[in-house]
Amino acid sequence: MPSVVPSQIVQYIDKTFTQAERGGSQPIQLSPNRCGALNALVKLVDQVHNVLLPSDSEIYTEMVRSVEEIRFSVKQAESQDKISVGQTGYYELRPSAPRQANPVVIIREAFARCPDDVTPHHPKDLAFMKDEETRSGLLRDLMTTRSALLHEEWKAATVIAGSIVEALLLWGITQKESVDVERARQSCLTKAKLSKDPGSDPLRWNLSEYIEVAAELGMIDETTTLQAGLAKDFRNLIHPGRALKKQQICDRGTALAANAAAELVMRDLRVRFP
Repeated sequence: MPSVVPSQIVQYIDKTFTQAERGGSQPIQLSPNRCGALNALVKLVDQVHNVLLPSDSEIYTEMVRSVEEIRFSVKQAESQDKISVGQTGYYELRPSAPRQANPVVIIREAFARCPDDVTPHHPKDLAFMKDEETRSGLLRDLMTTRSALLHEEWKAATVIAGSIVEALLLWGITQKESVDVERARQSCLTKAKLSKDPGSDPLRWNLSEYIEVAAELGMIDETTTLQAGLAKDFRNLIHPGRALKKQQICDRGTALAANAAAELVMRDLRVRFP
């Protein structure tokens, strides 16, 4: 089942319900067409992930109450027969109290306040970065990959998380003295941890080389090194030829593994760069 974001709820209401029905306390006549539209609205709300629902407790409570009012009212309307409709007209969806908006308006206003993306839960994770521009860029990437995870966009979540790992390790390496980095590079070559000499400029290295040199520098621990290695392999699946050759695709497992690597690298750097 696909995830629905708040802006889709707002767009659906604006497109489906008339201006009068969206205007506030105006009751909505529950004809068969309107019952179908309201059933669809409830189904869409049910598909919004929990983390994207209103965070304000009062707004959330009102939104939930409105959804249940719609469910109840539609059920009542669907039980009407032709005789009842002829005598009393269609059942109406009304505000639950005087001077209160109808349930559709309450739902629209609640979701209009909600973002479509998941912001990083712990933005202080990158507080060790003093360069605000670099930090802000990585926080945006974190938001993007977490949103991709939420919406089951496995390839985006895998690849972006891999790029975060690469950016974090490059940042960490550039914070070290060049003589220490050079010593670590030479040690990796001596121990055959690198398949070839990447040269002395870290900006020209690839993710595999960042991982090995960072580990040699003591920037990341053994568990993180292993997890980052998985992120490296999965990130390469962005290339169709590589994915075909390896007979592997990006899925929930690759996305979670790559994001775990990013979280572990952030954890280690937070300790090394307090």
